Amino acid sequence: MSVNTWGMAGEIRVVFDGFGTKTDPEQIERELDRFLGQELARGWTVLHRQPGAALLQSQTETVSGAGMARAGGAAAGGIGIISMIGGIFLFLFGALLCLTIIGAIIGIPMIAAAVTMICGGAAAGTAGTAVGAVGLAGSASTTLYRRVSVWADESGRLYARDVC
Repeated sequence: MSVNTWGMAGEIRVVFDGFGTKTDPEQIERELDRFLGQELARGWTVLHRQPGAALLQSQTETVSGAGMARAGGAAAGGIGIISMIGGIFLFLFGALLCLTIIGAIIGIPMIAAAVTMICGGAAAGTAGTAVGAVGLAGSASTTLYRRVSVWADESGRLYARDVC
């Protein structure tokens, strides 16, 4: 029996029992195509195909702390922007209150609070961007690849083995 190998060998497992007798090569190819179609529907990709054999790959995204940092950075950036917009409205309302002498007693502290709110929002936005950038840089290594070699023998039996 000819065994196709790509990379280091893993444990060989039977994925289709075959027909029990020597089978027509076209029938074996149809059965291999049927199996590959099922695996494509499950998210696998065919990297290499030759008569009687194929190399499949799956790609899995994992959730890591870096992905959570990216989401947290986006949330902090959004809160910073909302805080800056609220500070601008508060500043305009304080300036409107300062048009009268009595209103200035309330308006001047309101303007000071608005300036603090705008600066705090800018700082939160900057911190959120930095945290998001760290999460983005750390998330580049969160993709796992798995490769499987599939081949058929003369009876139509399909074998699979994990390869590196």
